[in-house]
Amino acid sequence: MYQTFYDQLDEKNNKNDYYNVVNLNELGVSDRTEIIKELANLRDGVYETNAEEHLTLDEDKLLDYNIRLAYGLDVGIAIRLNKFLSLDIEARQTFLNDDLIDGMQWQEPGETSTQSISTTTGKDSYNQTTLGITYRFATKKLVNH
Repeated sequence: MYQTFYDQLDEKNNKNDYYNVVNLNELGVSDRTEIIKELANLRDGVYETNAEEHLTLDEDKLLDYNIRLAYGLDVGIAIRLNKFLSLDIEARQTFLNDDLIDGMQWQEPGETSTQSISTTTGKDSYNQTTLGITYRFATKKLVNH
C-alpha cells in the first residue's frame, strides 16, 4: 500500500518557483551537484501535494492508499567473525505492478522540447541493502559423550 506526495509549496503555500533553475539536461556532470542543492533549498520539507495518481477514482484503494501486489528477490549472507559476532549483509529488490509509486510515469523531455509526451516503458521498483552486526550474548555448550 502506498501514497505519494510532493513538496511543491513553500511555507506560505505558494508554488515553488523552478523557472530560474537550470535544466539538468543542459549540464555536464560536474554542475549537477550545485543544481541539486539549489532544488533542495527551494523545498521546505513538508510533502503536501498529491502526486499523480491513476485516473479511475475508485481503483483498488483502501483508506486512500493505493494497493498493489509486490514481489521481490532477496539475497543475504551472514559472516561469522568469532563465536559471538557475525556480520550480516542483505540486498532486496522489490518490483511492483505500477508505474506511479514515485508519482511520475512520464519520460524526461527531449533536447528540443520542454514537455514529455510519452510514458516510461517499465514499472517502478526499489532496492534496499542492509549491513548489520549480530552479537550473541550466550552460546550453547556442546556436550561430548
